Formats: sequence, structure tokens, C-alpha cells
Amino acid sequence: MLYNWDWLSEAQRHVRQNTGSKTAGVDGITMRGFEERLEANLQTLQEALRAGTFEPLPVRRRTIQEVKRNGKIKHRRLGIPTIQDRIVQEAMRMALEPIYEADFSKHSYGFRPNRCTMDAVTYIGKRLVTNQHTYGWVIEGDIMTPFQVGLANIGSNGFLMRHIDRISWASTKLGKGIDTIGIFMITGQRHK
Repeated sequence: MLYNWDWLSEAQRHVRQNTGSKTAGVDGITMRGFEERLEANLQTLQEALRAGTFEPLPVRRRTIQEVKRNGKIKHRRLGIPTIQDRIVQEAMRMALEPIYEADFSKHSYGFRPNRCTMDAVTYIGKRLVTNQHTYGWVIEGDIMTPFQVGLANIGSNGFLMRHIDRISWASTKLGKGIDTIGIFMITGQRHK
């Protein structure tokens, strides 16, 4: 499905709609540049996916500065994939999201279509102020490095076990490395 022409074309249209499509990855190509030879570029991508030879390039690392409400300055590191890699990622999302969505709890809000943090806050807020439910805990969690989890240690997780082949393939394809101002690092290594 990933190398179906219509599927790739739709993924490219989705990526094009993102404001980040104006930003180049390590190859220096923006969406505008990719579209100058759109058909040829999609055909090359399609052939590489079909042959199983597609390999993503390292992401371009950039740090942005955010000022929080309390005035504290936070530096956030971004990884910027190439346009071609973003198209493949989007094609994968389009294929996998309906499968994974069927397994997610209706009370899970992180990185889900048509859901956000405020939906979770609203849900919890309504339950805390009514007498219908008694809750002793509210748990918030974050996965810092989802593709660095040892795949051998997830046997007790039913969701992960049902999708281990997809997760394993995605982790090998998506964890390729980072280019930090011309210094290449393999993902997971610390910068010295």
C-alpha cells in the first residue's frame, strides 16, 4: 500500500499542507523544490519503496527557544526530516492510524486525531466536580524515546505484541540519525 501511486500522492498533498513543508531537511530540498519534479520524485520514491531499498536520511537538528508563561526560557530540539521522508512517514500514518485507533482507549488523548490536551482536561474536570465518580488519582505520562524501548521487554503489553511487526519495521526505518550542523550522530548516541 505504501508504494501505491494514489496513496503516495495523497500523502504528498497532506505534507504539502503543513507549514513545515517550507523547511528543508539535510538534503536542502523544500516542498517547492520537490514539486518542481513532482512526478519524477514520487516515481523514484515509489520504486524505492516497492524494491525495499528506501532508506531515510538523517534528520536536520535545530534548536528553538520558547518562552514559557512564567518567563522561563526553554530550548526545544527539533528533528527536521527531508520532504521525501515526511511523505513516507505520512503514508505510514495514513495506513497505520486506523489500525491502531481501534485499540486505543477512548480516554487516551495524546497525539490522536481530533483530540488534544484540553479534551483530556475537560474530561477529567467534569468527573472531578460531579458526585457520580470518585477518583483518587490523575496520571499524566510522556514517552520520551518510544523507538529506543527494547523490543524484548514488551511481552506484557497486548497492544505492542499485536503490532510488534509494524513497530519493529518502523523503528528500523525511522531511527536513522541526526545531522547537527554538519556533525552526524547515530540516534541514541550522546553528543560530546
